[in-house]
Amino acid sequence: MARFYGEVDGRRASVHRLHYGPMSVRACSWQGGVETTLYGREEDEGGIRCRIETIRWQGHGKSVLLYDGPLADMFEASPTSPLYKKGEAA
Repeated sequence: MARFYGEVDGRRASVHRLHYGPMSVRACSWQGGVETTLYGREEDEGGIRCRIETIRWQGHGKSVLLYDGPLADMFEASPTSPLYKKGEAA
C-alpha cells in the first residue's frame, strides 16, 4: 500500500499521486518557492517525518529550512511544533 498521497488542484484539473518512498511537493512563484517532503515509515524510530523549507526558484527567493521533524509534532501543542504559540493550548 502507498505510504504517501499527493494532490494538486489546478484551474482545469486535479492530479493525484500515490508514493511508496519519500514524497516532495513544490509550490513556486517568481518570488521563490516552498518545498515539503514527507519521509520515513511509521514502524521506524521517529515515524513519519516532515521537512518544510523555502527554496530558490528561477534565481529568486532564499533557501531556508523551516522545520524538519516528526509529522505528528506539527499538530501537537508542544514547544517544538511550528504551530505552537506560547501560552496557548491546542
